Amino acid sequence: MNEKQLLEEIMELEIKIEALNIIYEDQNNELDITEYELEQANSTLKELKNNYDATRQSYLDIIKREKEAKTNPYDYIN
Repeated sequence: MNEKQLLEEIMELEIKIEALNIIYEDQNNELDITEYELEQANSTLKELKNNYDATRQSYLDIIKREKEAKTNPYDYIN
């Protein structure tokens, strides 16, 4: 190979490397977005679970008070 051919081959390789870098950056950005969306979904899921737990506990407390009111009605008369 002569010097001109080597330079042409080097330029072609540089173009291919740059194209691969662009593809890599695009895929990395997509992964970042997906990771952010996953974190948001996880946060929402935790919030929903906390709301569910609080609501469930409220209902259990109501049921407990109703049962106590049936067994000791005089304690609950205003």
